[in-house]
Amino acid sequence: MKSLIDQKVHRIAEHCIACWNACTLEQMQPYLKEDVLVRSPNIPVIYPEQVSGFIQGREMVITYWYQLIKLSGPMKLSIDSLQREGDTIHLLLKINDTEKFLATTLRYNQYGKIIEFSFDYR
Repeated sequence: MKSLIDQKVHRIAEHCIACWNACTLEQMQPYLKEDVLVRSPNIPVIYPEQVSGFIQGREMVITYWYQLIKLSGPMKLSIDSLQREGDTIHLLLKINDTEKFLATTLRYNQYGKIIEFSFDYR
C-alpha cells in the first residue's frame, strides 16, 4: 500500500500532466515555488541567450512551456513510472503514446512546492 505522501505526489503529478495535455499550464502555478528552476535541452531553442540550459522563475517557466508547445505542437504525456526518493521524484513520461519518453526529475521543499525540474528526452 502506498503511503499518504506517495498518493498525494501521484495525484499532483497526474494533475500537472492533465494541465500540460489540456494546455492549461497556469493551473500548475500553485505547485511551483516562485523561483522554481528548470533545466532542459530545449531551453536554448526558446531562449537562445540561455546557453546554460536553465531558466528560473515561475512566470518565466510557464511562458517557456507555452512557447515550447507553440513551437513543437501539442505533446500528450502519460505517466509510465513514478518513483519518490525523499524530496525527489523521478517520472518517466510517455510522449504521444509512442516509444519516446521524457525523463523528468523534480525536487520539492518542505511545503510541497516544486523547487526544481530537469528534463531529458529518450
